[in-house]
Amino acid sequence: FKTYAERVNNDSLALHISLYKVFVFSRRFYKSTDKDQVEKTFNTLLETAIKKKFITVELDTRDVIANFYWDRLKNYELALQEYNTLSRLIERVDENSYPDKKKIYFHIGYACFYFKDYVKAIDMFKKAIASQPEYSFQLYDYRHSMENLGTTYQVLNRLDSADYYFQLLQQYVITQNDSVWIGINNGNI
Repeated sequence: FKTYAERVNNDSLALHISLYKVFVFSRRFYKSTDKDQVEKTFNTLLETAIKKKFITVELDTRDVIANFYWDRLKNYELALQEYNTLSRLIERVDENSYPDKKKIYFHIGYACFYFKDYVKAIDMFKKAIASQPEYSFQLYDYRHSMENLGTTYQVLNRLDSADYYFQLLQQYVITQNDSVWIGINNGNI
């Protein structure tokens, strides 16, 4: 794919493929990879995306970097810095041109929830569910955002709001005939 992207002069696609390659390598060879080299490579890709003004590549790269800091390095401060930057940048794109927008909102919302910034978590989760998913790859983020909205309201003891989102999720998963999520959400309700 990268060879093809280079042959047709699609620098954005080539950069996305490089990001994917490093991401997969860092996940697949989790224990054996050099964390510093992976971080350096991610940052080089990010610098290139910024320089070339490839906003979608920048968003994807920052999301991968935030996830790397969060999951691999347990450096929550750096992860949160990336998520804060993402929360500003994501507003520059619409969901039609960037279908992963729900995913970014979900990731930011989850990080905010984890650190008990419930107001921002609610805002991010609501943005993630603002429109119905158009693609199957959006279902995960959509369902989890709705469930996390309900959970966040439960933590805040706003049970009417929690129930509202759990009921909304239940209606959605019933229309999707998703028996696993029907069961999960019955537990929430």
